[in-house]
Amino acid sequence: MAWIKIEHILPTKPEVFQLAKNLLTTRQEIIGHLVTFWIWVDQNSEDGTMEATEDMIDMLTMPNFAFELSKQGWISLEENVLKVKDFEKHNSNSAKKRALGAQRIANMRMRNAKSVTREDKKREDKKKERKETWTK
Repeated sequence: MAWIKIEHILPTKPEVFQLAKNLLTTRQEIIGHLVTFWIWVDQNSEDGTMEATEDMIDMLTMPNFAFELSKQGWISLEENVLKVKDFEKHNSNSAKKRALGAQRIANMRMRNAKSVTREDKKREDKKKERKETWTK
């Protein structure tokens, strides 16, 4: 299963605005390149550290993308070693398990909330039926 974490706030993060401004493109294009970059790292690294060069990242995304990611503090590139900041927090196996577990719990709560609503609706219908019987 392929899995990467994308936060709802991503499109409005100041770093995304800055990347778009510095690279003379749109935030939507930056988000697409970020997703491509994160998938590539996820497929090629277990801990967010891997052999890579700026040229590799730029060929994968767009010219100067690696430099700008570094400038924003999202990656570091030293001696052909790429390190993604906070990789463990967002894309490690334990982060994936935590996020998926939280999603399962949220889904379960949502199902339970819906079933309670149905029960309440049934009770209301029964009350209405009784009331109609008494008024006839």
